[in-house]
Amino acid sequence: MILDSKLAGILSSFCADIAKAYFVATFVTPSLSGTSTWWEILLILTKGLVFVIVLIALSWQLAKLEETK
Repeated sequence: MILDSKLAGILSSFCADIAKAYFVATFVTPSLSGTSTWWEILLILTKGLVFVIVLIALSWQLAKLEETK
């Protein structure tokens, strides 16, 4: 897959913005549910953090691709 540097920069920024929004939403979700057990809250937070880490890694790789071109 060939990406030009402009598209790689846009996708990198997009992934970073989505990671920030998902991070905030992950920590708001357990507080809104009210009746969740500690295990459910831990599962939600863990799932959210893993997804955020994947998005940040993707953003970082796209930013690295942008710099090389």
